[in-house]
Amino acid sequence: MHELEPTLSIITICFNDIDGLSQTLQSLPEERAVDWEHIIIDGGSTDGSAEMALHYASTRPWVRVVSEADEGIYDAMNKGLALSRGRFVWYLNAGDRSTGKRSLSTILDHLQSTTGVWAMGHVYHEEIGRRSTSLPFDNWAFWTGRQGYNHQGLFMSSRFLRAVGGHNAANGFAADLHVLAKAVAVSRPTEIPMDVASYKGGGFSSAKVAGTPFEFHRIRADLLGITGFTSAASLIFAYLQVARRHGFGIARREYAIRKKTAS
Repeated sequence: MHELEPTLSIITICFNDIDGLSQTLQSLPEERAVDWEHIIIDGGSTDGSAEMALHYASTRPWVRVVSEADEGIYDAMNKGLALSRGRFVWYLNAGDRSTGKRSLSTILDHLQSTTGVWAMGHVYHEEIGRRSTSLPFDNWAFWTGRQGYNHQGLFMSSRFLRAVGGHNAANGFAADLHVLAKAVAVSRPTEIPMDVASYKGGGFSSAKVAGTPFEFHRIRADLLGITGFTSAASLIFAYLQVARRHGFGIARREYAIRKKTAS
């Protein structure tokens, strides 16, 4: 490995997804990297993913691989963070794809000049055939759950991530959202006005999307300190958001789940 601290650590999480891992690896530049490193965290795969990662790293000294059992995706993400040496971390998991050498060079240029704790770029959703991340970033839209974002388009300061304790698995599918909210509370993002990655859709968090407005309510309560009438209004707003998008039946279900969890 090179001795200088790289600007960016790309972290790839994989578990029994050899096809997705292959797509991710093929999307990254081949030449030796000076300003970025790549860390692959494999959860003890049995489908050949670990062997593929180790073979890939054997001829690329800027790539490191860890393959061992973990306690889930957020545990794996925190392992990658602990190993990272870059100023910023980019989670590009198995099946996610970088948009190429030129885009990576532009990403690095933006990260080198940023003074905030995070940056954000566009992400292309292949299944729906359009971008699923919206720039410019709007703070009010974020706090009201209307700001589009995808983890593939987020670049977080590794120092900041460590300071907030990484991703807390206790927050379930919304652990990345809780981290993002903490970053938004600290600074505006450096905006990278281009497609930085693409993905097919699905994934761990997207399966739980119906409950996201209630997670935003919890985040508003925790980070903005809302109480009393304001908290009640926030909860009603979350309920109505779920009902509008998924129906009142789903809204009642998601509300009951969180009420039971809180009691």
